[in-house]
Amino acid sequence: MTDLGIGRTEDRFFPFDAVRVAVQRILNADNRHAFQYAPSEGLTEMRQELARYLTARTGRKVSAENLLMTNGASHALDLVLKKLVPAGSAVAVDDPTYFFALNILRDWDIDLRPIPVREEGLDLDRLEHEIRTRDVKMLYTIPIHHNPTGRMFSRENREGIVALAERHGVIVASDEVYQFVGDEVQESLFTGNEANILSIGSFAKTLASGVRTGWIHGPRPLIDRLAKCGVLISGGGVAPVMSLVLAQMLASGTQDEVLASLNAVYNARRRALCAVLERDLPQEVRFAAPAGGFFCWLEAPEDLDMQAVLAEAQRRGVSFRLGSDCSSAGNFANCIRLGFSYYGETRLEAAGAILCDVLKKALAVR
Repeated sequence: MTDLGIGRTEDRFFPFDAVRVAVQRILNADNRHAFQYAPSEGLTEMRQELARYLTARTGRKVSAENLLMTNGASHALDLVLKKLVPAGSAVAVDDPTYFFALNILRDWDIDLRPIPVREEGLDLDRLEHEIRTRDVKMLYTIPIHHNPTGRMFSRENREGIVALAERHGVIVASDEVYQFVGDEVQESLFTGNEANILSIGSFAKTLASGVRTGWIHGPRPLIDRLAKCGVLISGGGVAPVMSLVLAQMLASGTQDEVLASLNAVYNARRRALCAVLERDLPQEVRFAAPAGGFFCWLEAPEDLDMQAVLAEAQRRGVSFRLGSDCSSAGNFANCIRLGFSYYGETRLEAAGAILCDVLKKALAVR
């Protein structure tokens, strides 16, 4: 089975040798302090090196004082909900969105308000309506190489999100884990000046998911509130030993090399699958090739039985993620999310051809 529902890196591309060298270097330097508890914001060296790294990649000054280390993007979202969102609050969320994020959101006592994702980004009129009528306290959004649609929110749309959040005092948790995957995007939602914007990053897609290290970049008052989390205080921050390894990789330029290598793989695989889809998809199915991230999004006619399409595709050795899985309201039953990061080009091309054939036959008899 070629499961195009998978959204992660193939094991053989994890940079074992690079990590091994970094570990040996920090051990040789006798960095014993990293085996002690760290500040609740995270290991100081890590935040300093990450600030330099983000400054270099984005061209915008990033300060270590505005960074808090997390156990990945999922932990970051959970932490924001825990410390900044009162119980019973309304929380706006992209529709569709990252389906596992919906599990995190549903762990909390909140009222989820889906906001449609259009071609250019979020439906800002709908977002403002929900803010005004439902007293929305937080927005969770994925504006850069969106999961699942692969769309890049326009600059005007991103600026509109920030303007609404600042005007109404709404916290924005901006999931930017795909910022440097594919066509890199310099602009984060948090630029250093906003009072309510938190940009969430992670090494899961740009190094390895198992390092479980990410960050929140935001205004110091919000970073201070997040750092007062009891788990972070008691636990001594997040993974100080792994943080020192990553700090060494950032300082030496190794992480830049790893990312360039991974992007070469991701880009080749993205182009391979997209070429098949652009060539063979039936005209009734809408598709726009993404510029980065891990996913493609297909929109079929609403009267197509996508469960039957999935069953037939699986019978022929191809699986995918249903669009309805990515909606807090159960929308997008006629849509498909396809991941291209895990399999090689030849396998992606074969799977794409099978899926296109299944869709053509299903549309012909509906």
